Amino acid sequence: MEHVSHFNTFLIDVVNLPDYKLTHLDERTGRLFDALRRADLGVRVKLMKKQGSWAQRTIIQPAEDAEFDADFMLELEERDGWTPLDYHTAVFDTLSAYCDAQGMSVPAESKNGREERIGDN
Repeated sequence: MEHVSHFNTFLIDVVNLPDYKLTHLDERTGRLFDALRRADLGVRVKLMKKQGSWAQRTIIQPAEDAEFDADFMLELEERDGWTPLDYHTAVFDTLSAYCDAQGMSVPAESKNGREERIGDN
């Protein structure tokens, strides 16, 4: 049982993302979600749901000073005549404008394979 104790300590102290980073992640994504709900996307944002390692509580601590990502899903109201690209564009453009307003200049990565630098539209 001593090995289990050492392994659990290793997970908590070295592998797992610390609670303060998870709290910071929750705060930042909460602000993004609020910005999306307040924006005029053309459709109503119904909810945000954590996905992947964030939802499973298995986000690992990145190597020294490296960044990590966390995925979430947005549930949007359906709109007649809109294609998946219409939803994607509305959300991407809103997040880009939010990041510009906040003075962020990190690349925004889109799951459809295109990558853009915020502000270089």
